[in-house]
Amino acid sequence: MNRKIIISALALTIGAGLAGSITGTAAWYQYSTKANAALVGASGGTSGNLQIRFRKEGQANNAGWTTFISKEAMNTFISEQGYGSKIVPVTPGAVEKDGGLTLDTNNNPVMYTNPVPGKGPYTSWNKANKANYVVIPLQIRYVDRDGVKNASGIDEDNVEKEVYLSDLVLQQPASDAANHKDLSEALRFHISSYTDEDPDTITSRLVSKNGGTTVTNGKLDIDGDGNNDVARPDDKYGFEDSGVSTEEIVYGEGQQESFSSKYDLVENQQYFDEENEVATDAKVYPMVAEPKEDDDYDLIDESLEYDEGKSKSIGKTVAAEDKFLNLDITIWVEGWQKFKVFDDEDDYSSIWDNSFIDSKFNVGFEFAINAEIDE
Repeated sequence: MNRKIIISALALTIGAGLAGSITGTAAWYQYSTKANAALVGASGGTSGNLQIRFRKEGQANNAGWTTFISKEAMNTFISEQGYGSKIVPVTPGAVEKDGGLTLDTNNNPVMYTNPVPGKGPYTSWNKANKANYVVIPLQIRYVDRDGVKNASGIDEDNVEKEVYLSDLVLQQPASDAANHKDLSEALRFHISSYTDEDPDTITSRLVSKNGGTTVTNGKLDIDGDGNNDVARPDDKYGFEDSGVSTEEIVYGEGQQESFSSKYDLVENQQYFDEENEVATDAKVYPMVAEPKEDDDYDLIDESLEYDEGKSKSIGKTVAAEDKFLNLDITIWVEGWQKFKVFDDEDDYSSIWDNSFIDSKFNVGFEFAINAEIDE
């Protein structure tokens, strides 16, 4: 074949190498990627620490706490939980920037992989499983040390503090740039937080590299025949239908709104609508709270809010020995993200070219509090 090959991002398979290089197949393509997730919990001051741990069933109150989780520990934990062994471009569909993900009966996020040609609604698509994305369950506490032992005989008291996302890196590794296209704009980072005291009150944040609108519906050429797909009959062979439809089908519905991983507000950022025409977001709000220059223990006050007074806080630690702030972090590759069809053209599409095959990505994130420093 001498024509350019295109493949649907939503039908593309990426085998995730979390602890090595694992390949997987689906549809007609084989795809491998390495997803490095590194986490740093920022120190909370001279007499206390912001601490973090993996959330595990039956874990003792004082077990497993640290201020840093390495990418090796992260990848091992993710692999043990069955997540991310075969990352694929998926979509949860429409999500607000401060909205939650839909969960199934097992509390896993509902994600969809490749659409069925000619079937528009998500209910007709193939569902993703936990190997196709990453969920990281965490707990956070702030421990203050004042020289007085608590009831357990330990000099540490859990204190209530607002917690912020203070850094988020979504990037292509430098070593991969010469070989593959950068898919980091398609990465999505979703935080859902609640406390053991109040598990029904949930704070949610959806963040992407540049933020803004991603349309999660549109016409697609899944079969690659050069024309947008048309509706196919519910009857598999069309015995009960009067004729073949010529109406182009719209896959999916709605749109995603996400915060950016930057420090600064961006105005009039462009995106492509469901007709693939240029549209504009009036404002794209950042979600990362900016540390003061050369100061590991304090955040810039003006960076703690967005949209005229709304807090960027992802939740509060709990002032109790046996209750904590819980986080569920979900990371996926958004199949509706639009990229240039080919380098020498100006068209953008959710149909990605084969230069994305074997692309790699890194994800790193950090949490912090606005600490009180003793002078």
